[in-house]
Amino acid sequence: MSKDNKNDSRSPFLKDFFRDHTSVALTIIICVFLCLCCVFALAFMDKSIELLYQMVSFLLNVMINIIAAAVFFILQVYLPNYRRKKILIRYAGIFLEERLVSRIKMFEHHISMADSADKNEERLLSLLALDCEEIYSAVNECMRTYITVLPDSFIDAANSILYDDMFYMLTLKSTGKLKAVSLVDILEDRAGRDQLTERMNIIEEEAEKVR
Repeated sequence: MSKDNKNDSRSPFLKDFFRDHTSVALTIIICVFLCLCCVFALAFMDKSIELLYQMVSFLLNVMINIIAAAVFFILQVYLPNYRRKKILIRYAGIFLEERLVSRIKMFEHHISMADSADKNEERLLSLLALDCEEIYSAVNECMRTYITVLPDSFIDAANSILYDDMFYMLTLKSTGKLKAVSLVDILEDRAGRDQLTERMNIIEEEAEKVR
């Protein structure tokens, strides 16, 4: 691996650490600076001033202990959690693409088929029933397994689908629980249809950011 690649691989970790634990990072920097000051002070200080010499030595030991504690925190707590988070994000991206986004695209395709004059409504309803079930299942699985690494914008978008009126009506219709209204009548609500399409587009965009 080239030197540039190594630096690139470390940069996200350093940036994430500074963002997640700014106070710890600043404490380390300040302590390192004070340690250097203490070392130089001890090197050139008149040892005959015993009290001042002891105070600087004590300050140096305190700074060293703080740095050691911070390093311990990074190696034993932050780094393992950081690695687990990165692995979880990677699997979340794969899950979203293969389970949720792909099913949303199929759902949108099946909805567009409803506009066809020669559609088979019974067959279409069975496809929509599977789509709705899979989308519900995928969103709930996301919330159970990956909620700690998913951005709030994605969570809001995914939840908006679960409470979308048209999606709910299509779910009821496709599963045979809504007989009084036809599929065509449901989809004739252009405002509701446009809103559902917009929400699904947002999910796709947010899922892309996770990957």
